[in-house]
Amino acid sequence: MNEGLQVSHKKCPVCNKKFDILYCDLWAYKDQKYGSQGYRYYCSYGCKRKYELQHEKSKPLVATSPDILAPNMRRKPANSEDLIIGALAEIKAGRDPALWMKERGYDHWKKWYCLRDWAKKHRPDLLAQMPRSLGKKARTSA
Repeated sequence: MNEGLQVSHKKCPVCNKKFDILYCDLWAYKDQKYGSQGYRYYCSYGCKRKYELQHEKSKPLVATSPDILAPNMRRKPANSEDLIIGALAEIKAGRDPALWMKERGYDHWKKWYCLRDWAKKHRPDLLAQMPRSLGKKARTSA
């Protein structure tokens, strides 16, 4: 009657409790081992969470200055006009505005396009001062 069933005997890596699994592919409390080495089976949800918390990777340190942010970190919305004026000031001072924008957490080429679009609608006088791109070649020709 039970000839087709294969029971797997497993041992929980957290509490070392031995338990049986009827269908391994349907067992809810498992996770993928590193690479393609199979699965790690847990006896309960609590044991699975304990293992995850013990082996959690440490998060990178976050910059504490509100002016300079770590990459991909959310920042409070900046005033577009202030960003344009700041970048133009960097250009006039002979410094790299792309680096200035990157320090504030922006991809300079993406943000500069959006700032030019904003200036076109709201401040055409600033648009006339803005180079087409923040690359060195575009800044020197402008």
